[in-house]
Amino acid sequence: MHHPFNEDLKETLDSMSAYNFLPEGTWMEGGCTLLAMSLQRLVPDSELYSVGRLDGGIPDHTILKVTIAGEQLFIDYDGLHSESEMLDKVFEEWALDGVTIAPASMELLVDAGMLAFTESAPALANLIAKRIGIIDLDRLNPEWGEPASISPALS
Repeated sequence: MHHPFNEDLKETLDSMSAYNFLPEGTWMEGGCTLLAMSLQRLVPDSELYSVGRLDGGIPDHTILKVTIAGEQLFIDYDGLHSESEMLDKVFEEWALDGVTIAPASMELLVDAGMLAFTESAPALANLIAKRIGIIDLDRLNPEWGEPASISPALS
């Protein structure tokens, strides 16, 4: 999904200040849970979700879910995704079959070692807020930033 929020988020996360929160890896390889927990502090009415081989107890990726105008959207390092976009992304990037999306289980995240670095969530949330400002549901609306349609002039 193309959305102005995506570019703002990536620009912030690709800074050295943000990468200092990750002793190793990237936001998509070990930093996803930290990022999701940080964003959860900033995005109202959001929930931690996992995507992966959840039927086998494997949460491959942690994301944030928001519902806007009845549509479920998911956020990770790459920004906003519809459910089908997120599932396609995980399938294409990691070549995983049997991928599902569900509310995050802290037990599974602990078992998978995915809570590393999450004590830094408040500090990363502060950095993101300083860099990109308020992240309310209006800002995440898929129609945000889209030009208004122009009606033909009446003659």
